[in-house]
Amino acid sequence: MRPGALSVWVLPLLLCGAMVALVATVRARSEMRSRLPDVSRPAAAEFPVHVGKPGTATQVIAGPPQKILLANVTMVDIVTQLVGPERIVALPEQALTWSRLVDVDDGFRARALFRSVEPERVISFEPDLVLCSNFNTLLAGPWTESAGIPVVSMHAESLDDLRAMIGILGDVLGVPERERALQESIDTRVEALESSADARRGLGAIAYSNLGAGGYCSGRFTLADDMIRLAGMRNLAADLGKKRVVRFTFEDIVVANPDVIVIPRRFGELDASTYEVLVNEPSLADVRAIRDGRIVRMHPRLFSTGSHEIVLAAEQLAAAVDAGGQPK
Repeated sequence: MRPGALSVWVLPLLLCGAMVALVATVRARSEMRSRLPDVSRPAAAEFPVHVGKPGTATQVIAGPPQKILLANVTMVDIVTQLVGPERIVALPEQALTWSRLVDVDDGFRARALFRSVEPERVISFEPDLVLCSNFNTLLAGPWTESAGIPVVSMHAESLDDLRAMIGILGDVLGVPERERALQESIDTRVEALESSADARRGLGAIAYSNLGAGGYCSGRFTLADDMIRLAGMRNLAADLGKKRVVRFTFEDIVVANPDVIVIPRRFGELDASTYEVLVNEPSLADVRAIRDGRIVRMHPRLFSTGSHEIVLAAEQLAAAVDAGGQPK
């Protein structure tokens, strides 16, 4: 091969590789930005607050919102720990069965309720701020914004995302002290989980659900992944290369052979059959978690939480595993 021929072939390959890496990095950062809005303000605890996301107009929140509509249970979990019920104008009905309000009655259950996020219904409450996820903003966001009501949407795929969300909400709501207190509480509880994790090191777990139409598991980029790792265990679905919530067959369970399986238990509107599916399937009889009775049944609101309640889920998972993992 001529001396210059090598560069003719190698340089394009190197450039191509560099471009692929650059695109992947930009895409990853873009996805992070798309999940969380950019927020700016004159100084700490001062207004106006400017909220913007790529592809949308920057919204201006002139002062601390006093008529907040919470459009999903993730926002209910977080915001009800940052402000009092007097600042909430409406909650989704699902908050009574799928948020922290299941266990706590601190005045928020008495607020007005709505069943679905529809533009007319949202506007009828005359809110001065709507907080929602990136998923339900598609239902009411454009209509609500056109009515002059600010809409702030975001969702989390990790505990780091959640910490950022709580910080943003502290700015948007004008409650830096309560935001700081919530962050410090999370720090303390995470440190306690880490200090007790040695007893569970080396154990592999999966977060699995199956309502009779096929099984699903949580891989990387899910809060269930954080739950398992906070409890000191490996997420075997992530180890198998699974990302987000994906189909997980019986064969996948056999291959993973988890020490612990976390499932949603029966509660309210969810008649979960996952436990019966697992223990009655002959092909799974020798899977360690099933053979040893380490199937941890968790309240559905924690199993599928999109908020910092994932720390509570990790605490309950760790306690169940330490107690032998027997279903309750």
